Amino acid sequence: MNKIRLTALAVLAAGVHFLPVLSAQSAYETCEVTIVGENRGRYVAGDISAEYPPGIHSLTGPWGNWGVRSNYGGIRDSDQFKGWHAEDNKLQWSSCTTDQVRYPLGNSKFYNASNHTAQASPSTVQHGVKKIRVHVQECPSVDRPGSLDDELQGFSQENGYRIKESNHMEIKELDLPDGDSAVDHLYFPSTSVTLSNCDEGGCTGGTTDWVSETSSEVAAAIVRAKLRMRVSVLKENFCDLPE
Repeated sequence: MNKIRLTALAVLAAGVHFLPVLSAQSAYETCEVTIVGENRGRYVAGDISAEYPPGIHSLTGPWGNWGVRSNYGGIRDSDQFKGWHAEDNKLQWSSCTTDQVRYPLGNSKFYNASNHTAQASPSTVQHGVKKIRVHVQECPSVDRPGSLDDELQGFSQENGYRIKESNHMEIKELDLPDGDSAVDHLYFPSTSVTLSNCDEGGCTGGTTDWVSETSSEVAAAIVRAKLRMRVSVLKENFCDLPE
């Protein structure tokens, strides 16, 4: 296997996010590998105190938007861990369940699952994306010996290569512009996608099965979700055959 190709894919398998930039004077066929983390089936119960004690961020109730830092990327003020209660143009979570005077269990205003003692949000959302540019092979030139047909093999030698991720989700309640409040840190089984149908035009990626969390860091909180990984591979730069 071409040395450049081998090095690039070894980095992918190790879960490293960035590859060294090669000299602008060198011409390479490259592809862009996109690795996406998604979650669904979010469930929250137990003691959550991200909006406690009440203060400036709790004037409209216990609601908070939750972001995710993971092996797929950093925290964003979006729908990374989508809740169920509409607040500030987002679906948020009741984030102060430890205050049972103001937000008691059994109240349908603050809880939407398990007889109004927990919270749930079933939809599939994306919590992170990372893109990796891989130099597949050096383009042939008139001053390099060898057959051009042999050198322009495209992605064929990557067929069957596995891309693996070690999955975790650090969940925080976003308190902009102040610091974010920790909710929980979930750990999931590793997931992998094997590249297939690789030819001169690229490879077919894939989507893993859903996996559930295997452990978490906050014992008093019950935060659950299912996670999967999607991988796509697009050819980005083509070699121009020397005349």
